[in-house]
Amino acid sequence: MPKPSPTQVLLKVQATALNPVGYKSIKHFPGFIVKKPCVPEFDCSGTIVALGTKVSRWKVRDEVYGITPADAVFKTGHGSLAEYTVVEQDNLYHLSLLTDWIDVKNRNS
Repeated sequence: MPKPSPTQVLLKVQATALNPVGYKSIKHFPGFIVKKPCVPEFDCSGTIVALGTKVSRWKVRDEVYGITPADAVFKTGHGSLAEYTVVEQDNLYHLSLLTDWIDVKNRNS
């Protein structure tokens, strides 16, 4: 299981987006570009289960969605196609923001 750096959260992944760039990059890029073994994918949503020591925007049990940039996944090998992943606190958003936007859009249709 990955451990969060001081500015990261550990996320229990509930959903991840599948993107062909993730697995193709791992398959075709040499090891000096992509750390091997590497868990692919970048977009995810889930529940925060642990906080880095400098995380101030979030708390354990917050439901969030966000992204781990490809360069970070390729350097660390920790993508979102896993049970748990680490994400920088600034790359996350409250899941309620997304669901509220969907609800408002549906009510206005």
